[in-house]
Amino acid sequence: MKGLVIIYSDEGLDKLDAISMRLQSIGEALRNLYKRETELLLQISDKDYWSQIIKTRDFISHHYVDIDSETIYDICANELEELEEKILLIKNKF
Repeated sequence: MKGLVIIYSDEGLDKLDAISMRLQSIGEALRNLYKRETELLLQISDKDYWSQIIKTRDFISHHYVDIDSETIYDICANELEELEEKILLIKNKF
């Protein structure tokens, strides 16, 4: 239910916007890295993992009005820790 609460105030909407834009930026950076360093990313995780992140970026970029706050909340609550670990692995390989 927390995901629903976020959109019912100006502050909540501002947070949703900010988080969405950060996720979009992360996805954009990974999309560009994937184009240049595919093999490196595939050493860290499979193609489907990176594809889901890039698709999330595309959705945020092109369908912003359709963003579901619960989905954004779920990403933050359940996916960011794993992503951070993988990004640190990438960083350590450079």
